Amino acid sequence: MRRELDRIDEYFQGYERELTARAARSAGQTARLKTAERLAAARAEHTRRRADQVARHEIRVQPQIDGLLLTAKPAWSAAIQAEAARQTQTLEARFVPRARRWFKQ
Repeated sequence: MRRELDRIDEYFQGYERELTARAARSAGQTARLKTAERLAAARAEHTRRRADQVARHEIRVQPQIDGLLLTAKPAWSAAIQAEAARQTQTLEARFVPRARRWFKQ
């Protein structure tokens, strides 16, 4: 994740330098305003892309949280009855909240 965030930061810093240099070279007021608008949009996009990368990282961490809940919360254990082919079985299982499923022990 650190590598992706650094890549995003480098890209937007280079783009900001380019826009700033372009604004310094332009003589017209309208060109400067358009460049300022692009710069503001780039900053907003930079923030959005960083947040997107963090959100993607959080998705990858969730299975570890499920594992922690599975091992650290014995209160989620229960004896459940399951019926298959008209036969009732009693099984020891644990409920994993994020998956919203019961898993056999």
